[in-house]
Amino acid sequence: MKKLLFLILIIPCGLLAQENSESYTEIVNSKTLSDLQIEHKLDSLINLHIQKNDSLLINDTYAYAKRLYINGNTDKAISISIIGIDGVNKNSNYDEALYIRTLNNLSFFYTKKHDYENVISVNKRIVKAPATIKENIHAHNLIGQYSRRIGDFYNSIVHYAIAISEAKKHNLHNLIVTLTSDASISYKEIATEDSFNKGINLLTDVVEKIERREISIDSLTNENRFRLYNQLGNLYAEKPDFDFEKCILNYNKALSIAKEADNASFLGTMNNNIGYLYAKQGKSEALSYLDQSLKLPTSVQIKSITYSNKSLYFSNKGNKEKALENVQKAINVLAEVDTTSYIKNPTKKTLLESSHKYELLPTLIDKAEIFLKFYTKDTDDLMHAYEVLKLADLLADNIRLESNEERSKLFWRTNASLIYTYATKICFLLNKKEDAFYFIEKNKAILLLEGINRQQLRANAKLPDSIIKRQSMLQSKIVELSQAAEDNSDDSAQERLTYAKIDYSNFIDSLKTDYKAYYISQKPADVISINDVKASSEKRNTTYISYIIGQKNGYGLLIDEGNILLYEIKDTEHLLELSRTYRSLLEKPLQTASEITEYNTVSNAIYNLLFPEEISKVIHGKTLIISPDSFLQNIPFETLKAEPDGNYFIENNVISYAYSITLLHQNNKYIRDNDHNFIGFAPVEFNNDLVTLSETANEISEASKLFNADAFTYNNATKTNFISNSSNYEILHIASHANATDNSNPWIAFSDGNMSLQELYLTENSANLVVLSACETSLGELIEGEGVMSMARGFFNTGSKSVLSTLWSVNDKSSTEIISEFYKQLKEGATKSEAIRNAKLHYIKSHELSEQSPYYWASYTLIGDSGDITIKDNTLILYSLIGLALLIIGFFAYRKIKN
Repeated sequence: MKKLLFLILIIPCGLLAQENSESYTEIVNSKTLSDLQIEHKLDSLINLHIQKNDSLLINDTYAYAKRLYINGNTDKAISISIIGIDGVNKNSNYDEALYIRTLNNLSFFYTKKHDYENVISVNKRIVKAPATIKENIHAHNLIGQYSRRIGDFYNSIVHYAIAISEAKKHNLHNLIVTLTSDASISYKEIATEDSFNKGINLLTDVVEKIERREISIDSLTNENRFRLYNQLGNLYAEKPDFDFEKCILNYNKALSIAKEADNASFLGTMNNNIGYLYAKQGKSEALSYLDQSLKLPTSVQIKSITYSNKSLYFSNKGNKEKALENVQKAINVLAEVDTTSYIKNPTKKTLLESSHKYELLPTLIDKAEIFLKFYTKDTDDLMHAYEVLKLADLLADNIRLESNEERSKLFWRTNASLIYTYATKICFLLNKKEDAFYFIEKNKAILLLEGINRQQLRANAKLPDSIIKRQSMLQSKIVELSQAAEDNSDDSAQERLTYAKIDYSNFIDSLKTDYKAYYISQKPADVISINDVKASSEKRNTTYISYIIGQKNGYGLLIDEGNILLYEIKDTEHLLELSRTYRSLLEKPLQTASEITEYNTVSNAIYNLLFPEEISKVIHGKTLIISPDSFLQNIPFETLKAEPDGNYFIENNVISYAYSITLLHQNNKYIRDNDHNFIGFAPVEFNNDLVTLSETANEISEASKLFNADAFTYNNATKTNFISNSSNYEILHIASHANATDNSNPWIAFSDGNMSLQELYLTENSANLVVLSACETSLGELIEGEGVMSMARGFFNTGSKSVLSTLWSVNDKSSTEIISEFYKQLKEGATKSEAIRNAKLHYIKSHELSEQSPYYWASYTLIGDSGDITIKDNTLILYSLIGLALLIIGFFAYRKIKN
């Protein structure tokens, strides 16, 4: 049976003739040698081929690897295949078809070992090799399939798109339907409104072509027809605007095909899916369908999902015991666990070694949710849920670190956010403050922290210039094609972008051995200890406040030298509504008495939710570092009011912000030894439709006077000059236009064009402070569990210690006033947080009526380090150099006179 599977699965494009060396044939056909002796002789033969750089190496390793696999030695089959492939890289005289078949075999071997990362890696080599059309499509299909298995859903759909495009070019109808159905699964897993619609449109297009007879139904297998309607039903079932009628219509079509084909596996799948529909609605018919599904032979994934659906049904019916029994069985299908007691959990080792980690994570969260749902006063339920969530946290870290695509890492961060919210709730109920701090920190900017850590590893790794240049070139190509793909300016850009990413992936793979520390995330970033935070609070005379916001409730944690206070924010839905209203009031001047009254009322309501009375008393007059979460990242806390008609928060407190407390402390550890004080960029006038910003020239001019600065204005403020000259400065200032309306890719403008967030990631700086005097530089796509993908975040990613950025479109004139005063305060020795506070207070005192509105002064927020900046006195150095020059001239003049 194993041999038959090998022939069917490893070589999808058919058997081709090949010639082994005479020595190989003689050894394997020997009648006197044992299997072990044959293996030893073949090992010696392979070594001889390597020494001679023999072109027949690929032939013999291909046949030898097959033999090893059939004999049950998959690990050695992998090693021998790799030897053959490496030989091809050293010898241009080889059989190309055999090389592709060797890669296909290696891909298959890795599949049997559940090593999906390497399956993807091997198939990336196939799509760059001289493969046939079907081999190329097959490779893209496998990349799509196994990218989905490891959670790289965005990478998955890109490769499916290429495979579908190629299949359409050659009218490969069965492949079109297969690939479309597979791609729709990845769209469903992404689970956004846009992805559901794209998946439905993809499948509907194929269905309509079948109905118009553009695709002959007779040319399709029963499996393809079944999967087409089943996946359509799945998408309609999972959409937020659940459409029962469309869902059941497609499920019934799939069920009809399953019955027609008399396929037990298809019937099991459909019974599960229809059972799920009824379970969602709490209908008793659900159980008969789900139980019938469990009697039929289905995949491991479907069987686990069926038990989860039974758990959902019983949970909705209020039956805790049955809900837990079935979710335990769902886990057991994926990772061995004791099903006689739902209190038992899989071991860490079992979880991490499971080939179904990506299905296990939501199942573990389901189990924790059940314990929490039925919690009343029994703390045992809380402890059981807590133990499950700790395992889920471990698994989420493992999944994220195995994921290569940035979008997919962010996807898993969003999923993990639920773990941290639930765990913080339990910590609050059990008064576990230190553990609460850990989970709150895990919910913030972990990817950014790991990115910064890798930057430091790179700096310490002393990579050769050739490698750095090659990496930069490949990254630049990806950014260029990403922009073209987003702009829809080039129909082929998406496909070329994918191949550029493959080139980059292959390049990184080639460096993993020598530069493993930099190129591979070995472990998740460590969260700072709460004792270290307390010590920092005492040293800096600072109070830290960190938030985590869930769908219905949230929590705040205050830490200073004398307090650790964990408190609940009970109605986050109401807080969200207030925040939306508040943003609309902040983004315009307050002109009328009714607007001012509404502002004061909303501002005070938000303050009371975020700082209940016991917290408000502690923080009065303190220096605060606030780490907000979710939509709170779009609010300037200094504009809040403790009393409706009272002072602004900023009038009583010094306030700055941190993406996370761990990130703040880790980033501050890195040494930044810059030679120069200040560099500024102000394009003023632009080559596109952006309006002229005449005040920005004054902004740069004022700073130049203070710091003896370097400045690039008008046509000199180009992206090229920015990239070439922005390192080695304490302060980096950009006064320009920026935009985050398209949240997926914010940008900031230079005189010769816009720099996107993706382009910014390719730059480096060591600035103590970056000032972004432009609109919306703190805004971007909000990723739950990670933060806002803003231009400000981008500068942290490239090396900055702190960033002064904006939350809305800034007023040109008031911005110049505030920034000029801010720099004067820095020059006089104020810390960054004191300087921006004093600048804002100076503005408020210098204006009246509507010009005092927060719209004019509150957009700027300081993120990151709030300490001081050492301004070098360059004039003293200049005078010293002049003096030294005069001494040298005098010395030579004296010698000349003497002679």
